[in-house]
Amino acid sequence: MKKVVPLVICVDMYRQLSDTDHLDLMAVLGCDCFDVRGIVLDQMRRTKNVTYDGVDYIRFFLKMAGREDIPVYPGVKEPMRSRTDFDRDDEPGISFLRQTMADTPGLTILNWASLADTVIAWHGADEAARQNVESICASLGWFDNRHYTDGAPARLQDDCNVDYDPIAFTEALTCGMPLLWYPVGYAAWLFEGQQYLAGRPEPMARWLSRELYHYHLCREYAYRPKGGSLYAYATMQPDCVIEPQVIEDAGADLMQIDREDIASRPIRMWETGGFYYLACQARNEPAPGVEVNRYRVTYSWQGKHPHLNEITESPDGIPVIRNGDMQSLRTFLLDCLGRFFRTL
Repeated sequence: MKKVVPLVICVDMYRQLSDTDHLDLMAVLGCDCFDVRGIVLDQMRRTKNVTYDGVDYIRFFLKMAGREDIPVYPGVKEPMRSRTDFDRDDEPGISFLRQTMADTPGLTILNWASLADTVIAWHGADEAARQNVESICASLGWFDNRHYTDGAPARLQDDCNVDYDPIAFTEALTCGMPLLWYPVGYAAWLFEGQQYLAGRPEPMARWLSRELYHYHLCREYAYRPKGGSLYAYATMQPDCVIEPQVIEDAGADLMQIDREDIASRPIRMWETGGFYYLACQARNEPAPGVEVNRYRVTYSWQGKHPHLNEITESPDGIPVIRNGDMQSLRTFLLDCLGRFFRTL
């Protein structure tokens, strides 16, 4: 028997570098197993390279999706300074998370960013609220020891979302929260996102197709047209669109880009396998190709970064998700996206 899982999503979905969160969020909204209660914008990236309010961008996205009923809150503005830095009651995202934990039995938190907001909210919640949280599915960090070199310890920090707040990440490994870890080394798979969107008539599909085109244009080609950076121009406003004339006016060098190559590039998906596994659980169905094993992870600090010491299989360890069957992920994603567009 299928159940509907109440969700909160913590995400750093800014226009800059957000090449997959859009599609994964569409899929979650289109999945009949999930009830999204709210979104918390992780702001750790804002301190690095983001120049505008990402909350407005997510609200713009939800307006296009016809889901203005979903509230959006800004998360904490600074990473944890110590393992006891939990006094953030005045932060809107933290207050929302703690209240939702208290009010929502069976809550699942999808964490597609750093773990700062989730860890801080967890530590400020009482035991009854914590008992309401069924799962915290986090997509970040490397799991295996493939970075070992000449006996040197591997870094758990090789993912940017860990790097944004390494204290929050290591605290999540040890504080007893119901973590379902989906390491990025096991998560990544390629999806023909632009080709899928190009064949759809919906205005939102056309808008997102342009977003992905701009992403490749600005990030991978890194062109800087006359009068400033196209990268910056593309991120001024949530609904800002770079029209062809703007690209032509940017300079002759920009016209050397192979537009067909950009349009055909697949995008790397990071989060799909985590909520695919959760959806299969909600439907009481197997998740083909997905392995879940429990491991105890120990680490040590070297400077400001956590380093992997040992990974040991253990029945009381942290459950770790590993992808296997990419075709099952693709079929699931296409089904959810189809449902999403049918609701527009």
